[in-house]
Amino acid sequence: MQQSAEFKAILEKAQNGDSYSQWWLGEAYANGEEGVDKDEKEAHEWYLKAANQGDADAQERIGRDYLFGLGAKKISKRPLCGT
Repeated sequence: MQQSAEFKAILEKAQNGDSYSQWWLGEAYANGEEGVDKDEKEAHEWYLKAANQGDADAQERIGRDYLFGLGAKKISKRPLCGT
């Protein structure tokens, strides 16, 4: 797939530590958009980078990834609270 100039600019920002760009790339890979093939593992990696910087949307997505096994090993145990 052909990647747009916008995608390349966001990729550069993400590689330089911009958490919003990291989340954006996670979305692109999770949905197979913006000229990339769908790749849950790649999406998870970008979400994780953003989550580690405090991005709440990425943190929420990381939780779903583990709950449903999307790009990460599924965690089968239920949480102690919030069930």
